Amino acid sequence: MVCPRCHETNTNLSRFCKKCGAVLLTQAELKKKEMNIALTQEVQMKREKEEAARKAQAQSSTQASTQAQAAAQAESEETPIQRAINKANASKAPQQLKFEYDVVTVPNKTNGSTDVKALKKILAQKAADGWRLVSTYSNELGHISTAGTNSTICEDVLYFEKLTR
Repeated sequence: MVCPRCHETNTNLSRFCKKCGAVLLTQAELKKKEMNIALTQEVQMKREKEEAARKAQAQSSTQASTQAQAAAQAESEETPIQRAINKANASKAPQQLKFEYDVVTVPNKTNGSTDVKALKKILAQKAADGWRLVSTYSNELGHISTAGTNSTICEDVLYFEKLTR
């Protein structure tokens, strides 16, 4: 085999040139590579033809769409009677929803744990009255200390929402 880069003669089983290190291709590999190049060129030419056809079609459709837009705009212009009807219908539309909000705090037990009974009672009472729980977080009050009168007190803050009419 002859190296395509440096023209050095190599053995038939060599994969690389012993002089320059270039990859040596067999005759079958060379034919396959040439066929791939030819196919790639064919595909590229097809794509270019399709792109040219698309551009020509786009230009013709642009002219048609401009005419259609002008006709649609002429139809969409309201007459004074249509405007009066639309205003009357707008007055019958549903009004903007109004909500009422409430904030409830649930103090924790003296040992720092959540008072589950009080929490359940408040949630059940609010749900029965039509309130929906929106958000909750735990708030720490007081000084940070491990014990005694200055210890941290935690409380759960609940935010409720209710639709009003």
